[in-house]
Amino acid sequence: MELLVDLAREVSDYDYFRSDDPVEAAGFVVSDAVEQLWRFLREALGFSAFAERAAPQLLRWESRYGWTRRGDGRVSEKEVSLASVPRGVALAGS
Repeated sequence: MELLVDLAREVSDYDYFRSDDPVEAAGFVVSDAVEQLWRFLREALGFSAFAERAAPQLLRWESRYGWTRRGDGRVSEKEVSLASVPRGVALAGS
């Protein structure tokens, strides 16, 4: 999952695929994927491990305007800031 999110961040800057907006074309909602990854980390490894891994990922992956190239469409409508994701993940294990 981590590699997919890294790829989604990178394709917004480079034309690796034959698509105007590869993230939109794939229907890949980055914030949903990150939430699943962080929820797994929290449940499998505990809060400390989650916090240790999630903090640098948040800094690396957060995108002010989302992860699609144009910031519009069905995928970008589903996206949320990654800064809001840990709140739900942290509370899930309480």
